[in-house]
Amino acid sequence: MNRVSTDNPHWTTLHEQFLKMSAGLAGETTADHYLRYLPSSEFQPLIDLQLYDGIQHFQVDALVVNPKLLLIIEVKNYKGELIFDLEHHQLFRKIDSKTDIFPDPFLQVEIQTLQLTRCLQHYNFPPLPIYSLIVIANPNTAIQTLDMDQQNLKRIIRAKQLPFAVREIDKMFIDEVWSAGTIQHFQQQVRKKHRPYRKSILIQFQLEEKDIIKGVQCPPCGQFRMSLKRDHWYCVKCSCRSKDAHLQSLMDYQLLIGKEITTPDFMKFARIESRKVAWRLLSEACPEYYGETRSRKYIGNNQSQPASSSTN
Repeated sequence: MNRVSTDNPHWTTLHEQFLKMSAGLAGETTADHYLRYLPSSEFQPLIDLQLYDGIQHFQVDALVVNPKLLLIIEVKNYKGELIFDLEHHQLFRKIDSKTDIFPDPFLQVEIQTLQLTRCLQHYNFPPLPIYSLIVIANPNTAIQTLDMDQQNLKRIIRAKQLPFAVREIDKMFIDEVWSAGTIQHFQQQVRKKHRPYRKSILIQFQLEEKDIIKGVQCPPCGQFRMSLKRDHWYCVKCSCRSKDAHLQSLMDYQLLIGKEITTPDFMKFARIESRKVAWRLLSEACPEYYGETRSRKYIGNNQSQPASSSTN
């Protein structure tokens, strides 16, 4: 939360929310990364969705579309030790001698399955089998289960298992119900109806743009005083050089304001004077986009991490 002054009366709450959103986003990004290893000719992953079931909107971390089935993926990025209690529909998390209680992820995906079924009916798509997985994004998280049957036990997986688990689930189904045209139409409808389900911190706490510190932050000294030279960022305070310090700015924008960003938005947020340069940096960092050239919106994916910097 370096972009909001500690003098802000909501800073403590803002900081806590920022950490939660960062963890959630990192978890979804991890799942997205491993889903990319699935052959695109067979599987179409859709990430970070808010859909409509005819009654209300509902959110899905990831949805894999296939001619045989739809696969709901619920991502959990908790540290510590997780204990699944299906009998009482609870999830316990133990960390630092403290126990937290969260809603049951299995009940969550069952409700999502019901909502997704209604969503298909609402938009007149042929019924399709729906399966679900609970993905633990943090590789250091310990997992325990209380009196869980083998069928449900197999639905809890590590993020690295995703490509293999999806292929195994695919083998469970034989009939290809949806044609390539139906899948394409479904994807178009999802993109058309989709609304980001996560409110930005800016909206949640009714911040104004003047409350957000603009510019590219120097990794070593933390000052927002980096200027863009021909092929690198240069800090006028500590003389640090970085090839990709702007990537952190893009991640900050994603959490503070939203996942979609235009070239003018990026120019203003990172204080880049050249539209051509801002466009080039955005194109390299965010390969996913929609819209025509002048009004194009890039989708932040948080895949690229800033590399180490050097100091003269």
